[in-house]
Amino acid sequence: MMDLPLSGNFSVSVPSSSLTAGLIIQYGFVINGINANPTNEAALGSKVITKPSTVGINDFNDVSFSLYPNPTNNETTISSNNNISELIVRDVLGETVLNFNNLSCKTKKIDLSKLSANFYFIEVHFNNKIDIKKLIIVK
Repeated sequence: MMDLPLSGNFSVSVPSSSLTAGLIIQYGFVINGINANPTNEAALGSKVITKPSTVGINDFNDVSFSLYPNPTNNETTISSNNNISELIVRDVLGETVLNFNNLSCKTKKIDLSKLSANFYFIEVHFNNKIDIKKLIIVK
């Protein structure tokens, strides 16, 4: 946690010399107060990182989905006993790479051919509940 200045630019950095070789850093920010919504964000080239919706432990108990094949190379199918309202595929940095919203189905096949070989996360929304699984794409 760090205190931000009341005005002006700020940055957060980690010197590479303090990191273990091969370490992957995951990051997220929640900014409250005076710097929460600067008017010149676009001009500064800042990246906006939004706080994800809050998920409680009990939100995972009532919903689940199957993901197959996994690992995959070009497509995967998500299947659930619950109605799927949204699917989000995120990379290891948490960036959204695919998003399917306004769904109302129990099975959805998604094309992954434009994504590179890597680890991803599939976040499946069922109305107010969420479940997340790891996806591996191999080429």
